[in-house]
Amino acid sequence: MAHRRDTAGVSKPSLVTAVALSVLALSLVGCRKHRDDSERADTKVTAPPPPPPPPAPPAPPPRAGVPFAGRYTKYAEATWKNGRRVRVGNANGSATLTIASGKVTYDQTYTARGKKNRVIQVYTFTPHDMKPTAGGGYDVAMIFQSISGDTKSYSPDRNRPKLEARKQASGWEIGLITTDNNGVMGGVEFK
Repeated sequence: MAHRRDTAGVSKPSLVTAVALSVLALSLVGCRKHRDDSERADTKVTAPPPPPPPPAPPAPPPRAGVPFAGRYTKYAEATWKNGRRVRVGNANGSATLTIASGKVTYDQTYTARGKKNRVIQVYTFTPHDMKPTAGGGYDVAMIFQSISGDTKSYSPDRNRPKLEARKQASGWEIGLITTDNNGVMGGVEFK
C-alpha cells in the first residue's frame, strides 16, 4: 500500500487505497445482506406443490376392427316429430343391427296394413368416425348408403345417422339414432 505523510507526520492511506477499501467493505456488506435474504427466503417461503398430472386422454379409435362388432336385436324404440312423440308403422316389428368393420346393416321386419314388410338400410363409417366416450363407449357418426326391400311407403332414415355403443356388464348396448326424410327422429335400442 502506498502511504503518504501529512503535515503532522502521521501516515495516511492514499485516496486509491481508501476507495478500494470502501468498495470492498460495501461488497462484503452486500454479500452478507444477500446471504441473509436468501437464508430468510429459504426458511420462510416454500415452493407450492406441483400441479396434479393432467387427466389421461381418451383411448384412440381402434385401428383394427370394431370392439362392438356383432349382431344385436332390438328391444326398444321411440320416435318424435317436431318435439312430440309419434307412432310409426315399423315400430311394432322386430329388427337387427349387424355391425362390422366400417359397415352397419339395419334390418327391420314389421306388419303394416295387414302386410309383412322388410326394409334393409346400410350405413358406413371409418375408424376416425369412432369417438371414444367416458366408460369405454363410442359415438359413431355414419353415412347413409342404401335402402332396399319394401320401401314404397317407407322414408329412408338417412339424416344424421349415429351409433352410440355403450359397454355394460352384460355386454354392449347399441343405440341407433336417425332422422328420416319426413323429419321423424328415431331412437332404437339394441342388445
